[in-house]
Amino acid sequence: MKTKKNVYVERGYQAQRKDSPDFQCFDVSNRLISTVHFSKSQDGGVVSFLVAKWSPISNEWINSRRLKVVLALEMGWQSEGENKEDLTQVSEAWETVRKLAKNLEIELPIESFARFPESYRRWIWRFNHRYTKTNHKDFVESIGVNRLTVLDYLNLQALGCKDYQSIIAKEVNAKPLAIRDRIAYARRHGWIDSVKHGMRTPEMNKAKNK
Repeated sequence: MKTKKNVYVERGYQAQRKDSPDFQCFDVSNRLISTVHFSKSQDGGVVSFLVAKWSPISNEWINSRRLKVVLALEMGWQSEGENKEDLTQVSEAWETVRKLAKNLEIELPIESFARFPESYRRWIWRFNHRYTKTNHKDFVESIGVNRLTVLDYLNLQALGCKDYQSIIAKEVNAKPLAIRDRIAYARRHGWIDSVKHGMRTPEMNKAKNK
């Protein structure tokens, strides 16, 4: 459902994918994407919006198409009749949420949205990955597969998604070890910081503008 120019609300794909959110919302002009999830509470229902913003294509490739979560919002929900997932109601709610989110630039810490299912956070990553490959083909070709894998890795880290090797490998039809080697290559060339074996610190995800 298109609510206005470059603003969309769509139902999820639970019939095809159990990990699909109930709804997915977009505001392309403001570079926003959100998953929508419904759950029950003692007093009725709760609807949750997890909103991420992507960065535009930049002269510095490592700053392009980068994801950050800017809003994790839950609100009480009273559906009309038995249809708890009314498209019109969700569209109206998204209109309010996106107006708030479009002016947000500070990235939320992972702990503040870890309660949202990781499958939904992976969905946000998957959308960004596929959108980039479809709509920015020149950019993808210019940076090459190693740098694109670095962007995928950094975006998964920003969303708090674990097992990046398997996630990326499945999406690009590669072996997990190949993905690991690409990230190791990036560290050797200083694209991202290196860490000692077995250590996982926030610094390991810091990108270098090279």
